[in-house]
Amino acid sequence: MAVNGYSFDEISLPNPPTYIEGQPLEYVTVKLPTFLRSQYTALLDFMSAVQSGFLISSDQVISLDADKITNNTQFTQSLFVGAESKIKLDGINNQITVTDNQTTPRTRVYLGKFSGTANDYGLKVVDADNVVKFQTGATTFIDGGIISADTVSATQIAADTITATQMAAASITATEIAANAVIAAKINVSTLSAIAADMGTLTAGTITGGTVQTAASGARVVVTTNGISAYKADGTNTIHVVNDGQFRFGPASGNRIVWNNTALQIVGDIVATGNIEDGAITNPVVTTGTDGGSMSTDIVVSTKGGNIVGTIAIEAVIRGSGAVGTGTANLQVTIDGNTFKNTCSFYATSGGGSSVTPQDQSGNTCTGTFLDGNPAGSITTAADTTYTIAVSIDANNSPVTATIQSYTYKLITLESYK
Repeated sequence: MAVNGYSFDEISLPNPPTYIEGQPLEYVTVKLPTFLRSQYTALLDFMSAVQSGFLISSDQVISLDADKITNNTQFTQSLFVGAESKIKLDGINNQITVTDNQTTPRTRVYLGKFSGTANDYGLKVVDADNVVKFQTGATTFIDGGIISADTVSATQIAADTITATQMAAASITATEIAANAVIAAKINVSTLSAIAADMGTLTAGTITGGTVQTAASGARVVVTTNGISAYKADGTNTIHVVNDGQFRFGPASGNRIVWNNTALQIVGDIVATGNIEDGAITNPVVTTGTDGGSMSTDIVVSTKGGNIVGTIAIEAVIRGSGAVGTGTANLQVTIDGNTFKNTCSFYATSGGGSSVTPQDQSGNTCTGTFLDGNPAGSITTAADTTYTIAVSIDANNSPVTATIQSYTYKLITLESYK
């Protein structure tokens, strides 16, 4: 070992000077002081070599094994372990830490004392973003993402250790609950709300609540404290029964049956396969039209089979010719073999030729009823039936000739019955 340029082998003490008879003055003044000086220098080099030999520097340590460290040796400074010095033994703070290799290194593992609080010892692991994933000690935390599925069982959970405080909202779903595991004895609540599930078949005594519905939208039936309502798939309300006795079957507008606690209203056709009671006939179908010239026309109406009874009115404009004056005749109407007639009057202002000034006489109306035992259509499905109307003059009893200038027909009623 070299010390100050010397090794222990190179350091030697000088030999004492030789005394020569007759030269005492040279021995005392030269040789002896020189010896003492060289001896002093050699002793200083020897002491430095000895002291330096017991001081260990980094370049002097080639390898260090556990057996080279005396038991109970105390390190008063931090000690780094590993080729990259990422493991730190901090004896002053009683802590071991492990640092990662990021561009800006972050301490990822802490083991030992966390704070100045007594007995605050534990283990903490964080991710690359410094988010705590696991921690024990004064604060205990486990990130659920680091727990493998099906690794925590009842054996690891002490009785009465998990309460509502430890459970996050909506953290327990049907997957975590075994079939038939929850019984009535385990339920103690005053209100159950927002239950969304297929409950299967429910058997109960009395159910008291606000709203019961088969679906939240679309085709559904809804029962509330006010009554019962039904809806089609498009949301149209088709049935509404109120708890005071009023009801409506059918949409709010269109064909429907309505009872308002005073009157029953039926909008639409009544179709019955049995007898129809007196007064139970639907409102009449009214059809109007005009004709002039042929005095014969067709009327097309919607019928539903069975038997048809109808009422028709003809209002004609009649003129007179051949002589001046007033005449009377019958206005005759025939509809599919059913004939009816009324007496009418007419008037001519000039005669003897074809040039006649017609007069529109009021009251020239003929009204009658016709029957049809075989109309088109069925009791449940309507179809079109054509009726031919013929209008003519009959029983002219005056010299004034009566002719029909034009007429208007009006179908007043058309009723079906079985």
